[in-house]
Amino acid sequence: MSQIQFLLVYFLVMAADWMQGLYVCRLYSFCGLSRHESGLLFIVGSGSSLLLGTWVGPFADMCGCRAVRLLYCVIYPLSCATKHVNSFPVLVVGRLLGGVATSLLWLAFESWMISEHRTCGYDTAWLGETFSLMMVGNGLIAVLSGLVAWWVADTFNHPVASFDVSAGLLVLCFIMVFVRWPENYGAPQTNLWQKMVFAAAAVCEDTRILLAGVQQALFEGAVCAFIFLWTSALGANGAVPHGLVFASFMLALSLGGLLFNLLTERVVVWMPVLHIVAADTMLVLSHTESRISEMTAMTVFEVVMGSFWLCVATLRAAYVPEECRASVMSLFRAPLNGLVCLILFVLQGAMALQSVFFFYALLHAAAVVLAAVFLRAFAEPLRREHHTVRDERGDKPQV
Repeated sequence: MSQIQFLLVYFLVMAADWMQGLYVCRLYSFCGLSRHESGLLFIVGSGSSLLLGTWVGPFADMCGCRAVRLLYCVIYPLSCATKHVNSFPVLVVGRLLGGVATSLLWLAFESWMISEHRTCGYDTAWLGETFSLMMVGNGLIAVLSGLVAWWVADTFNHPVASFDVSAGLLVLCFIMVFVRWPENYGAPQTNLWQKMVFAAAAVCEDTRILLAGVQQALFEGAVCAFIFLWTSALGANGAVPHGLVFASFMLALSLGGLLFNLLTERVVVWMPVLHIVAADTMLVLSHTESRISEMTAMTVFEVVMGSFWLCVATLRAAYVPEECRASVMSLFRAPLNGLVCLILFVLQGAMALQSVFFFYALLHAAAVVLAAVFLRAFAEPLRREHHTVRDERGDKPQV
């Protein structure tokens, strides 16, 4: 199977996911749900990912990655269909399905691509090229999806329209995968429970992995909660063109990815700076009532987010053992989802929006401390490893 065929389906799937994520808060507001009820629905989704995400890998090994992708293309449209029913229990079912689908999404496509790449005997360097195209293309697809979702919702005067378009894209993806994609089963001979135990041991034995992972959990936990709140902060009454705002956020995210090229040589040095800037943006959001200040702070946060994701990926590439890389990443997604559940459960119903953003600032402040500890203890070894990677590979460390 060609790279173009894979990327075509991958971009369609990501477009479907982006179109749902953009208007989910707007839909709940349109249905008359309070912020407390919306938060409970997000908790259900994150809880579903928390409980099932770790075991998606074994399921894919038993049933095949292609089968898992087909299942994803069935479950997510069913989740979209529940959005047509203005009933809280039905919406809960939709969030349960969405949580399962999210777990399938973040594993199935990448796992299948890596396995197929090795099965076909392609050059290892091409794998990095494919990942790069996935990252760049995903940012552009996010912008386009935001504009399309805004246009569709505005044309039909209902936010559920973007979910219908998303479901249609997933049906198309189902057909393309069913007809064109071969099956692979990963490594069914591996005892995945033992692999997870090995991954946990690797985290406990290497403080660098632990510090990087906790930083990731704190930062991305706040990111997930930020995704829940940004529409409410800017106003969810239809006065704000959410599609255009979302598109601007994605451009800022891409800018952060471009700025990463300036940070590559000193990732550990810049990590505390990124956390500090992120904390400052949350402090601004916790105190300002100006729409311009809110937009500026959120846009800066998106730039930081784009750089942070690549920085933490560089740390993972430098320290996480290859034989348990996916398992370690799964382990750190579990506390991330748990943190999101905790944040939303404790804060969203009982505290003002400004207080919630202040709490996120505290999370980033805690990450600053961890990043500083990492810098003090491990900056020089990482710098030497980065130069070693440059000597072996040419340009810069591979992410």
